[in-house]
Amino acid sequence: MNFSLKPLKHIASLNDDVLGEATSADMPVRYAEVSDISQGETIRWKNSMPFGQVPSRARRLVRHGDILVSTVRTYLRAVTRVEQPPRGAVVSTGLAVVRSKTGDPRYLGYVLQADDFIDQVVSRSVGVSYPAISSNEIARIRVPFPDAELQSAIADFLDHETAEIDEFIADFARLINLTREHTQAHISRLMNHSQQRGDQKKTQLGRVIRINQGQVDPRVLPFSSWPLIAPNHIEPRTGRLREVPSAEAQAAESGKYIVKPGQIVYSKIRPALMKATRVDFSALSSADMYAMDANPRWLSNDYLLEYLLSPLFENYAVTMSDRVAMPKLNRDTLSQAPIALPDLGVQKEIVLAARKSRWKHQVLEEEANIAINLARERRAALISAAVAGQIDVTQKRKPVAAVLEDEVGVRV
Repeated sequence: MNFSLKPLKHIASLNDDVLGEATSADMPVRYAEVSDISQGETIRWKNSMPFGQVPSRARRLVRHGDILVSTVRTYLRAVTRVEQPPRGAVVSTGLAVVRSKTGDPRYLGYVLQADDFIDQVVSRSVGVSYPAISSNEIARIRVPFPDAELQSAIADFLDHETAEIDEFIADFARLINLTREHTQAHISRLMNHSQQRGDQKKTQLGRVIRINQGQVDPRVLPFSSWPLIAPNHIEPRTGRLREVPSAEAQAAESGKYIVKPGQIVYSKIRPALMKATRVDFSALSSADMYAMDANPRWLSNDYLLEYLLSPLFENYAVTMSDRVAMPKLNRDTLSQAPIALPDLGVQKEIVLAARKSRWKHQVLEEEANIAINLARERRAALISAAVAGQIDVTQKRKPVAAVLEDEVGVRV
């Protein structure tokens, strides 16, 4: 099938409704920005807050059926359709709000999620480090536009198929969450048992650890080339360290702490996130982190890490942290945390059991993520092919979700 191509501005309007300067600062809004948008996925609306507290770029109003297209950092491919937005929904001016004027609005939503349209948005963007595109330029992009009856047929087909794929993805996401909860519960039981026995030495954490002091200039060698660890580089509750750029790559300027191989780093801000990890290379840490060593006579670094990730320590840290807007655990409060000291041999057994449990979960999570990524690829490819007329949507075929199950069975 050959579809005619029309400039987007002929079939849709852009940025129709905005909040004016006279808008009451007390009006409750639900805000979304570019980081809350992913290709074809549900919008992650922020909690309700007064209009006066949201960023000044929160200006564009949306309604059901609108399509959001990111005009900044376009390489993120942030395009999605607005489905039943919450009351007071408003989005950033970094998002173009596209509203269908003719034809089936569902079809237009799929057209703008297709790879061909997004590739054009990316290719027409200007700038290297912060590529951006104007709404006027987006309006000039030509898109496939068949007759209304075929638009609805394609939209019906894609509604059904993408719903099946989305449920397939949700099943694997639930599996990851369930196994993570099971793993954390198992490790928590191990740590609770080791901390609540009555036949072992009990003390305060500050008496058996040493926190690094003294800062270095991250702008000079060799420190500028070292990885600079900040709280956002650590996964919550898992002890996993994400990829860490160098101090130079992060344009660090203020003083940082040295982290030696084998040391433990702990994020002192927002302790409820339980961010701690072991670092096995020379690095720097931000001022929001504590880098520390355990006294090897009483405590191993690996058991110290498990303690910092345990619910027992979490309860203490959350209860004792100061500040309301940004909770923080200061050095003195950290040092006063109660800790029991099992025999070093028992500590080693607990650490090995915890590692084994985490390893099992990590293997399953990696396999589940393979399935999720494959499903997202198939979803994008299906939309792109359907809106371009490369699929006869009137013909019966094996559902894509069923094909995915077969592929996953082979690849995972």
